[in-house]
Amino acid sequence: MKDKINFEEYREVALWGSVVSSLLLLIAMPTFVPYGYYQFLRLFIMLAALTLSAIFNTGGVNKILAWIFLLTAILFNAFYPIHLEK
Repeated sequence: MKDKINFEEYREVALWGSVVSSLLLLIAMPTFVPYGYYQFLRLFIMLAALTLSAIFNTGGVNKILAWIFLLTAILFNAFYPIHLEK
């Protein structure tokens, strides 16, 4: 049987992961950011989304959010980039 984690223990991790990810995405909005930043951003967002997906999935809190974060991790994956048309 699958053990569920206590979501309250990871609430602070989820909050900080969301806040830092949002700030990094806001910094990427201007056009003067170097390309290396975008590569770092893809890696960071992928790892943050995977972490948040695992927290929400094993915590049993919200399965829909777990799937949304998993899809976000796939979209922002750093190893096989998905290129979207303009």
